[in-house]
Amino acid sequence: MRAAVVGASGRRPVRAASPAAGRGGPDGRESWQRSAWVQWLAIAVGWLPGFLVVMIMQGRAGGPLSLREGVWYSTVLGASMVVVMLLVLRFLCGESIRGLNQQTGTWLRDALLGAGLAAVTLGTQVLLAGPVSRLLPSAPDNNLGSFFDEMVASPWAFALVLGPMLVIGAAVYEELARVFLLTRLWNLSPGRAWRWAAVLLSAVLFGVVHLYQGPAGAVMAGLSGLLMAAFYLRFGRIAPMMLAHYLHDAVQFTIIYLIATS
Repeated sequence: MRAAVVGASGRRPVRAASPAAGRGGPDGRESWQRSAWVQWLAIAVGWLPGFLVVMIMQGRAGGPLSLREGVWYSTVLGASMVVVMLLVLRFLCGESIRGLNQQTGTWLRDALLGAGLAAVTLGTQVLLAGPVSRLLPSAPDNNLGSFFDEMVASPWAFALVLGPMLVIGAAVYEELARVFLLTRLWNLSPGRAWRWAAVLLSAVLFGVVHLYQGPAGAVMAGLSGLLMAAFYLRFGRIAPMMLAHYLHDAVQFTIIYLIATS
């Protein structure tokens, strides 16, 4: 874990890559681990494969998304990519997952921040989903119909969705991937404009991987991604993002389940 001085506000300073720093610097990394090529290599090895697999799955010929495919993506691909990112973070970048928390915090504060962030993302969904869907086409009904039909057919299937699928695939994998990408890009330059550019880029890419929900769904996912990334820029904590993402999806799936089974 990298050593850092914590200011009165509780915020740690930006840990940008510094080629001038010598071997075994104050953050514990070797000088080569701070270089730009390492950050790009980390993105290529730790983040890009998961992104490409999802895009390939979206581009496959025909057929709606099934519950089995959703669970496979979440548990197998999600868990595998989490392991890959952690290994890349530790052995290539010389960092730990604790170092991704760029500010100090407590479990209680993280829980409150996560609940608040979920309320913001859900509120955005409620306010903007209707207008966006009127401006842009949504996914065809058969794109997700099979998935939801299987989910509401059995309480066990619903539990599978709310359990490993959302915990591993949404909360842990997608938020770790977001923070992994942001921190690698931020390590390229300490400038605030560059950090906001990385925030916007991550939001666009998050929308792109949700194109299976149609243009309207991709835009809404991108907006949620923007809120998540902006939260990380401001608060620097990953646990609230994982909690918020889980709550955001779990609330919507639960509403669908209750309506379908009532």
